[in-house]
Amino acid sequence: MNSVFSKMLDALDIQLFKVNQRRVINPVHLNGSYEQKNVLIYSKKGNIYVGEKYQLLEKGGFYFVPVGQPLYVKFGKSNKYATYGKEGFQSSPEREKHIVPLSIYSDTRDVEDAFVIVRFDVLIYNVISLFSILELQGFVMPPSDEFASIIEKMLEEEEKENIGRAKMLNTLTEQMVVHIFRSIAIQPNFDKFMDKIDYLLDKRLINIIKYIHDNLDKDLSNKAIAAIAYVSEDYVGQFFKSLTNKNLQEYVESQRLERAHYLLRTRSDIVQEIAYQVGFKDPAYFSRRFKLKYGVNANVVRRKDTFAI
Repeated sequence: MNSVFSKMLDALDIQLFKVNQRRVINPVHLNGSYEQKNVLIYSKKGNIYVGEKYQLLEKGGFYFVPVGQPLYVKFGKSNKYATYGKEGFQSSPEREKHIVPLSIYSDTRDVEDAFVIVRFDVLIYNVISLFSILELQGFVMPPSDEFASIIEKMLEEEEKENIGRAKMLNTLTEQMVVHIFRSIAIQPNFDKFMDKIDYLLDKRLINIIKYIHDNLDKDLSNKAIAAIAYVSEDYVGQFFKSLTNKNLQEYVESQRLERAHYLLRTRSDIVQEIAYQVGFKDPAYFSRRFKLKYGVNANVVRRKDTFAI
């Protein structure tokens, strides 16, 4: 397994999106909310309950939720939480009714509940979202002084404007990801996920996924995809499923919907225009499929922020 991990690490593009320290001012419950990045939560103090069984995350412990997996977190301790579903908070001001930024220079003696959240991408050859393909569910990692030290250094670099800040953050993010992989590697029940890694490095699979990502508005039939992968039209679907355990056309639709979700949050185009931009010829069909996947109407998503926490 170590050789597989080493080969995979050489193929990864790792990018930090944001690292923040926060305090809880009013207890809040994220019940199946979705992030568009991988999320790592580090418990600094107080009451943070994670996973579908809402186990208490011990002080110094970590909770990793891969992109595409639902977040189940209760911040603070209460008999009655303010609860948010799939879309999480609708805006930063709404989030800050419950959770607010906490500087590393703040006096935390009177802070009851505090945590660090890290958002980041892990892509294979800058194309495939690794954890999304692995379909790895969120899991808890026990306290680790070494791991905590990396997160604390990331926070310090984030708040300071020192020379080489971006390079230092990149290096620390890579170290963080290595620690996550080490945690995965020592857990026997994760072997089934790791078996996929070797297959994910197949260049033909990379070409297929890159082509899909770059051409969501174009013809992505099995025939069109087979031509760029140099496999037969009859075999391309079976080939894709054998490596990813996903139906090819279901994957295409999923990528179109995820791109639409991003565009709805970042552009002012009307919903119908965005549907066409990601390859849906029928806006009504797009709306039905979007609501089935995300549980909300597309025109509601466009008014929301780009994160759940």
